[in-house]
Amino acid sequence: MYDLFISTEYFGLPDLAMELAGLIIIMLFLLWSFKLIGFIRKRNSNLSIGIRLKMIQLTGLGIVLLLLAVYVAILYLFNGTHSFQWLAFEWDSSNTYLRLLPQIIIFVLAVSLFYNEYNKMTQLLKK
Repeated sequence: MYDLFISTEYFGLPDLAMELAGLIIIMLFLLWSFKLIGFIRKRNSNLSIGIRLKMIQLTGLGIVLLLLAVYVAILYLFNGTHSFQWLAFEWDSSNTYLRLLPQIIIFVLAVSLFYNEYNKMTQLLKK
């Protein structure tokens, strides 16, 4: 498990795909659990169910983004910046951008989901 999520060694495309799938599954499970816990806790709210779900979704996405930032900080802490070659782009195991591709994709996905949910909620509140 350490080799898959914490190590920055590049073993090949299947390992990157497995890491990306694992991170997506973890992110979706965290969002689902935050939505479930938040919906149970705010049962007796005066807001409509749509607004409550959007607010819980935004809170969950914010927490997931925070946890992702902590994960990337731990990744750098365990590996150090000396293990990355920042200004080289080669198709081998020393390519920093290939090794960090799953984390970059998850971060972009989480930010875009947060932005999309925020826009939907502001439109819902304007009505």
